[in-house]
Amino acid sequence: MPAISRLSKSRRVCLLVFPVILCLCLSALEPCSARHYAQVKDYETEHMVFELLKQADEQSDAGQDLKARALLDRAASFDPTGNSAYIHERLCSLYRKLGNYQRAITEGQTALKYDDKQETAIYLLALCYMDNNQYDPAI
Repeated sequence: MPAISRLSKSRRVCLLVFPVILCLCLSALEPCSARHYAQVKDYETEHMVFELLKQADEQSDAGQDLKARALLDRAASFDPTGNSAYIHERLCSLYRKLGNYQRAITEGQTALKYDDKQETAIYLLALCYMDNNQYDPAI
């Protein structure tokens, strides 16, 4: 006797209905879009960019914002990579901290070009617009 036939009728119905419901739920999700994912380069390049990003974070945490900016600019020179959105989001944050709001806005927009759903970049961009007295785009 097959194992499924030993189950109660309600459990058999659940086993048959669950996969259908799961498929319907998954199909309702937004389909993957290429614009949300940066083109991944070769491993060596991606690894080097990741290391530059990590070093920039360490420099920024140590209060060395100019060194962090130089590292991030170097990492951004390899765009597009899997970390491009994060690099430009951090550049946006640094330029805002340094008071260069127009450049911060440009970097925030670039971050959203690579990942238009990155919440930190959206938030930072709104703050930059407000700092630059551009209230309409901030909303």
